[in-house]
Amino acid sequence: MLNPVNYIPIFLLFISSIFAQSVEKINITGNNEFDADDYANWSRIIIGEKLVPGLLDSAKTRIASELSDRGYLDFKFDSSVVSLSTDSQKIIINIAVTEGSPTYVNHFIFTGADSTDTVKVFPLFNFLEGEILSKYDIEQSVDNSLVYFENSGNPFAKIIINSVYVYYDSLKNESLADIHLDIQKGKERTIDKIEVLGNANTKDYVITRELRINKGEQYSQSKVDELPKRLNRLRFFDPVQEPQFYINREGEGV
Repeated sequence: MLNPVNYIPIFLLFISSIFAQSVEKINITGNNEFDADDYANWSRIIIGEKLVPGLLDSAKTRIASELSDRGYLDFKFDSSVVSLSTDSQKIIINIAVTEGSPTYVNHFIFTGADSTDTVKVFPLFNFLEGEILSKYDIEQSVDNSLVYFENSGNPFAKIIINSVYVYYDSLKNESLADIHLDIQKGKERTIDKIEVLGNANTKDYVITRELRINKGEQYSQSKVDELPKRLNRLRFFDPVQEPQFYINREGEGV
């Protein structure tokens, strides 16, 4: 039997030896919906990097986040261990995972919406109902909705996810999610004033005429985005930067 006094130094020597090794391979088992390469990428462990304390736990945290973002909320890690390679010169990361069943989008519930939004904005979300809950799909729908608002006089609009209610439906035998969204469009904005800065040689009215924007017209981000291209085509100026839109003290859109 090993003397406990001798065992402790041997154990510490083994631990220090493990942490001196570099990662040779990442083994993923139990996965069905996602490839082992996906898990390796999600872990952010780089082959050849040194094993440091907390590396495995950090990798599992990142994998957990990626699975959740893709709608797999009831996953679990069955085991996660570090082993030595056959020549004891490198280490192998072993992670066993059970992905579980995905959660599906049941309904989107909106607050702050008006009748126009039901026609233009709701369809950008409702097609996701019945699909696997995906952070990326919802973010894309939010982005598309904000583009619509920006081009319809609401450049400061926001869409806030107030809550995601996840529950088990015993009749469908599925995990479902109701997503509560708050639409905050703010006041509709118009372009009431145009300020030209940095211009020394060309009359301002020549520039504003080329912009083809009428004072008082509804704000449109796509139209504003075209302004630098239109002016740069004149070749009168240094490259024109993206215009900035703000509300002055008088409440005018500038």
